[in-house]
Amino acid sequence: IASVMVGWALSKCPNFTSVLAVAGACICGLMWFGPEYLRIHVEWRTVSLAGMVLAYLSPMIWMRDTFDSSIPPLLMCFATGFILAVFAPLGAYSHPLFHVILIPYTFYVSKSAMNYEQSQESRLLGMDPEMSLEEGSCDEASSVSPSRWAPEGIEEIRLQVSDCWNTGDPKAHEYLVKDPEFGELPS
Repeated sequence: IASVMVGWALSKCPNFTSVLAVAGACICGLMWFGPEYLRIHVEWRTVSLAGMVLAYLSPMIWMRDTFDSSIPPLLMCFATGFILAVFAPLGAYSHPLFHVILIPYTFYVSKSAMNYEQSQESRLLGMDPEMSLEEGSCDEASSVSPSRWAPEGIEEIRLQVSDCWNTGDPKAHEYLVKDPEFGELPS
């Protein structure tokens, strides 16, 4: 389940996520109901799970426009965790340390997913994803034509950003949605 969720968060691609779900179901099915040698073979399970991890991390390479800075620390966490899980160089301490390695691993996966989501939102709004809100686009409005990102029936999404973006004032920004049935509605 985690592989499918992370695969979706890192790619937002339904086909890729479906492939991960089918692969995960096949691996689990073989581990539970497959031949006995697959049910008890630890190396096969380890390699299968490592392959799933690398598969769900792959969108960090093929779905990004620029280099994802989370890749090097994630690869270090993956390699360290793999060594600890497979070779147990620290004996009884290897397994608990493997789980400790999952803390920074989770941080960098989450950071990559959030950065990807932000870049998709910026692209939707026609903004430069590398530009911070403090650098520009204050007191400017941008309109977005309906696309695969917009809900069905929406003609236009309009975003007005004031120069008070970081004040915490709820009126600092206002979203207006033009719905063909109801006209322009503040949300």
